[in-house]
Amino acid sequence: MVKRCAYGTCKSDTRYPKSLEGGVVFFAFPKPKTQAERCRQWIKQCGRPHSQLTASKINKHTYACSKHFTNGSPTPEYPNPVQAVQVPNPTREHLGGCRKPPTERFSLQDASTSSTIEAEDTQECVVDSENLEQPLLPELQLEKETEEEQGTGKQKSLEEDNNNLKMKLLVKEAEIDRLKSEISTLRKKTLTPELIQSSNISRMFEYSTGFTYDQLNQLCTVFRIPNNPHTISITIPLNYKRSDREIAEMPLRNQLLFVLMKLRNNEDLKSLAFDST
Repeated sequence: MVKRCAYGTCKSDTRYPKSLEGGVVFFAFPKPKTQAERCRQWIKQCGRPHSQLTASKINKHTYACSKHFTNGSPTPEYPNPVQAVQVPNPTREHLGGCRKPPTERFSLQDASTSSTIEAEDTQECVVDSENLEQPLLPELQLEKETEEEQGTGKQKSLEEDNNNLKMKLLVKEAEIDRLKSEISTLRKKTLTPELIQSSNISRMFEYSTGFTYDQLNQLCTVFRIPNNPHTISITIPLNYKRSDREIAEMPLRNQLLFVLMKLRNNEDLKSLAFDST
């Protein structure tokens, strides 16, 4: 297989043994699909015009000889060939061949290869940008974790305080309801015919007034007084020599009750006044 150096104006060619004096060795160009960046770097170092040597033309038969490497071959320290002097308009003798170099033609295969190389370059840029996102330093990471733990602790503390306040509020509300119930129980009720009628003492109403509850209601009807506690008195059939706020606010049924109690048992007026409040 013929091997020819694609480097600048180099004439190393296996067809001409004289050009291989000194133990010339050929090294294949990096493949564009797997090592696109390194392939472009070799093309740049070769010093040939872009129209003569492009990534789309690189194949397994494209070589660079050992004359153009710092240590005679690619090494980890010097993986690429040295920079060549670019020849703007090379002649056939400079290129080392007998034929005129072919004119570059555009083909669908070239476009496909170029698109593949561009896609690989884009992927490499994405990988490089991802590599730039370095992880946080241990001190910053520890500080961040400490802040997160403190925030979680404060949130738990606030939730506990909120629950405690809710429990205290429920206890206070229960205590308020209990006190209201006690006040309602301790509050003295105004003496009414219905209160005496509901007494557990046998015949208490008749003892206090001399009449039964039904007879009282009949008297109320005779005197044009409401005969039930739910009816509001519209007319006042009595004429008072003196009237005050307590008399004006007292229902007529209650007034009749106190009169009957005074006539029946001669109740003390102060006692009746106390019962009416």
